[in-house]
This record gives sequence, C-alpha cells and structure tokens, in this order.
Amino acid sequence: QIVLDIHAHTAIDKKTGYDLMGSTPSPKCTWALPRVAPPPTPKKPRIPRPVPFEKVPAPDLDGRALPETVMAHVRERIESIAFQEMLRKKDEEFKHTFADRFPIRLPDTTDYVPDHIYHRIRLKDPHK
Repeated sequence: QIVLDIHAHTAIDKKTGYDLMGSTPSPKCTWALPRVAPPPTPKKPRIPRPVPFEKVPAPDLDGRALPETVMAHVRERIESIAFQEMLRKKDEEFKHTFADRFPIRLPDTTDYVPDHIYHRIRLKDPHK
C-alpha cells in the first residue's frame, strides 16, 4: 500500500516507510543482531569446612607429597645421623680394645725427666 499526499509531494510505502518521490530521506533499515547466548554462570566456589582434629588422617611419612629438595635435606640429615652413630660405635670399640694402653690417669713423669738432653733442629732455608 502506498499513501499519496499531493500537497506534500510524497508517495510513502506503508511497509517500509520509504518515500517513492524522494523528497524525504529514506529511513534506515534496522536489522536485528543475531542472538548471542550469554556465557554460562560460573558455579560458586565451595569453601570446605575445616576438619575436626579428631578426624584428621595420619600424615604420609613416605615423602610422596614432599618436594624433592625437602626430601634431599631429610635424606642428608638421616645419613649424617647414621654416620655419627657409626663413629660413636667405633669410638667405643677402640676405647675397649686399647683400654690397657691408655689408662685414665697417666703416671707422673716430672720427677725423672733428664735435664741434660738438648735437641738441635735445623730448618730448611726457604730461599733455596
């Protein structure tokens, strides 16, 4: 359907609103943008409740959950303690084996020390 207005010199199409006579600018076509679905709403983070002390499981003592550097320090400390224990045992063995050669109290020797013995020590010349 076209509406004719003789006094305004227009011929307007009702469907589009376009003036066929060209006296008014044509209306701009407005196209609907394609519908874009909004992103899904993220779930709320669930805050865990603290575990009561009675229900806390025993810790893993095999070291799987520890970093390698921590395990290296622990291994080094264990080896150090084992080495000290081995030295302590060897010390006891040597003290037991050589107990007769190292008495607890040494005899006094100041009475029988000769005073006429002298030593001559020749030092090397550092410039030679």
